[in-house]
Amino acid sequence: MRPIVRPPTPSSPGGSFEAVGKDTPTSGTRSCRLRACLSGLLAVLLLTAVGCGTSDLRYSPSVGVNHLGEEMDALGLTIVTNGEGVATLVGTLLNHGTQPDQLVAVQARSPNQPPITAQLTRGPVRLPVEGPIRMAESSAVTLTAEGFRLGYTVDLRLEFAHADDISLLVLTYPQTGPFADVRVDGGAA
Repeated sequence: MRPIVRPPTPSSPGGSFEAVGKDTPTSGTRSCRLRACLSGLLAVLLLTAVGCGTSDLRYSPSVGVNHLGEEMDALGLTIVTNGEGVATLVGTLLNHGTQPDQLVAVQARSPNQPPITAQLTRGPVRLPVEGPIRMAESSAVTLTAEGFRLGYTVDLRLEFAHADDISLLVLTYPQTGPFADVRVDGGAA
């Protein structure tokens, strides 16, 4: 499309011809640019405001897996093995309920691996209200499997007397480094 050419006017600089068409700025394109800039600025402000919001989720960095429930938290759960087919559940259970509770059973399985037997070493684990129970200190849950290997991903289900059950995928670690002092099978490390 050819631009429309107007003859020179006294207001034209140098008395030259002035091209008017879709490629020249007019007051209409200035308002479009202004609207585009304001829209972009508004989008940035909205995204910033949304990003500044707080969350009610608690964050606790650790090696293990966390489950934050209404009545029961499972924090930093890992499985530590001695490399001879025996392992111990490590982590903290925290009862947020209104009454004391108990861990009454543990179910464990690992897809495409030998069956895993999980047992509560000393019977049900008492869980007082707001009292953290550190599983590594009591060696409360022992797991056994033929050829229990490092890196196993174990589908773990914790069953409580009152609180809802907790199901998690938990990794297996060796009884070395930060886990060197963990008792496996109720004995000393």
